[in-house]
Amino acid sequence: MRPLPAALAVLAMVFVPAAAHSVEALKADLSNHLVAITTGFTGTSLVLFGTRQETGEVVIVVRGPLSRAVVRRRHHVLGFWINTERATFDDVPAFYAIISNQPLDQIAPEPILRLHAIGIQYLHPPLHSPRDLGAKREAAFREALVRRQERNGRFFQSVGQIKFIGEHLFRTTVAFPSNVPVGTYTVEVFLFRDGAVIGRETVPLTVTEAGVDSNVTQFAQSEALAYALIAVAATAMAGWLASLPFRTR
Repeated sequence: MRPLPAALAVLAMVFVPAAAHSVEALKADLSNHLVAITTGFTGTSLVLFGTRQETGEVVIVVRGPLSRAVVRRRHHVLGFWINTERATFDDVPAFYAIISNQPLDQIAPEPILRLHAIGIQYLHPPLHSPRDLGAKREAAFREALVRRQERNGRFFQSVGQIKFIGEHLFRTTVAFPSNVPVGTYTVEVFLFRDGAVIGRETVPLTVTEAGVDSNVTQFAQSEALAYALIAVAATAMAGWLASLPFRTR
């Protein structure tokens, strides 16, 4: 019997286990489905808990809303740092976190991880540039984008932070930084065995502004002209008040 081609082998790993195992193999939920950003928000953490009916490795992927990101490259010219190049990426997750109980390369092969976009290295947002950058420079811009997101706490991978309670129950904590973007999030929980997905659960999550900050943001978006006029008037008033002590009589 001839061996299956590589592509067919990958498809077999993806679809055959899904049909062979019950959809009840994995259940998961969050302690809260809403993160409210208020004045003085310094970040928060949510507890994710779940149950697995079969043995396997657990991987949790948290994806934030997609957005456009601009990466600039600066050069030192005549004593000044000047932006000389830029690259724009579309469909970049504003937040992306992975939590697993084992290193990803020990859980599943690269084609499976790439298929489900599990791993920062498998994110490949479309690039827009006024000219062809070449493979090497494009890779440099992509690495710079990842470094910036990691530095801001919006991209991270964590291994070994899932706690198992007996054979079936598990829990972990998902941390969100103070600069977490607002929007609709998805929390995907995967159950792997022998390199294939045998269970999957998606949990919704919303990050929103609350209180005065939310009202100001909504007013600025719905009444842009009025907001701009108020901002200009407030700036002028602040400048006038600041000048009063220095006026001569």
